[in-house]
Amino acid sequence: MNLNKNAILAILEKENWSFSKFALELGISRATVSRVMNGQRSPSGVFISAFKKRFPKKSIDKYFFV
Repeated sequence: MNLNKNAILAILEKENWSFSKFALELGISRATVSRVMNGQRSPSGVFISAFKKRFPKKSIDKYFFV
């Protein structure tokens, strides 16, 4: 699974969130968010599930793709 980094960054910009705040909102570690956002790691099922739980109305297809 790959991440649409620009779409995620648009959320962070709109909400005025840092990676740390984004991690807090998702309930996952800052290190995980940093690694995924910097392309060092693909988003895991935990990351995607946390995103879906925090943003239930957003289409997963816009943010994550195969």
